[in-house]
Amino acid sequence: MARLLLFALIFTALGCASHKHCHHGHTDEARIQAQLNHMMRVSADAWTADDLDAFMLAFHSSPDLTFAIPPGITKGWQPLKERYAKSIAKSDLWFTDIETTVITDDTALVFARFHNVMKEDESYSTGLTTLLCQKVDGNWVIVHDHSSGLPADTPRKDP
Repeated sequence: MARLLLFALIFTALGCASHKHCHHGHTDEARIQAQLNHMMRVSADAWTADDLDAFMLAFHSSPDLTFAIPPGITKGWQPLKERYAKSIAKSDLWFTDIETTVITDDTALVFARFHNVMKEDESYSTGLTTLLCQKVDGNWVIVHDHSSGLPADTPRKDP
């Protein structure tokens, strides 16, 4: 009987982990999605305004932060800030096609397309990003960012 109860408990837990509505209601999921969409919009606006400090608020201030983009991985908040400091004043940024999967009340996966237009020559680049976000001290932050650029001939999609 104990084994049957343990099996039922494990089966239920696995089912909840694979179903995004199990840990919370639709209202909570919509609220979390709105908070993450807001974080993405504020982050892009800060980048476009050349405000690196405000842009970096979207990232977890931790040495465990991971940013993966070709050609490699940047580990830690400070090294990421130093990397971005070299390019922030050069482009306008926005996101489209944002899809959020709420995993738990404090963990979510965000998938989006990023768009950059260089301020100097209006050249356009775009790519895909997958962000693992967690709620830390009451705020949603990115703890892992994996971004990849798309081919240069990808059609432009303005905000």
